[in-house]
Amino acid sequence: MNIVRFAGLNTIALFSLIACASQPPPAVAPTSAPTLIRAQPGDTVYLIEHYVRPEGREQFEQFVDQVLWPALQQTAGANAVRGRILRQTRLLRPLAPNTDDSYTYTFVLDPAVPGESYNVLDILREAYSEEEALQHYGRFTESWAHDFTSRIFVQTGEPFVR
Repeated sequence: MNIVRFAGLNTIALFSLIACASQPPPAVAPTSAPTLIRAQPGDTVYLIEHYVRPEGREQFEQFVDQVLWPALQQTAGANAVRGRILRQTRLLRPLAPNTDDSYTYTFVLDPAVPGESYNVLDILREAYSEEEALQHYGRFTESWAHDFTSRIFVQTGEPFVR
């Protein structure tokens, strides 16, 4: 398993959404049940872990639910790749705090879309004015306890055997 720690605004922006979904984003008037897309053998799956301050949990969750998912939904109409990202990303919400009292929210990109940027700030800029995008992004990063981590996996074709 590869664990990579990132620092710096550009790197954070680039990988923020390689993270950014437990409950799927609100549906846009679905006509039938959505097709679940999961990694096939050989596909890459990312786990992006955001460590959120205890007092920042509501702010983080509101950002995801009221800003990020709607931005992805809005851009998905004009960009088919954004639609794939929306369908193939989910967020796992923590049940308990970590030993440092932060909470780990994990974005699962299952599978990750090869060659596509998951840059949160870029997604926000596609859906909002520059000023709004920067304000939203600032509220997002203010909720963090410390830098996020990214874990990269490859889906196997083998069943789990002990």
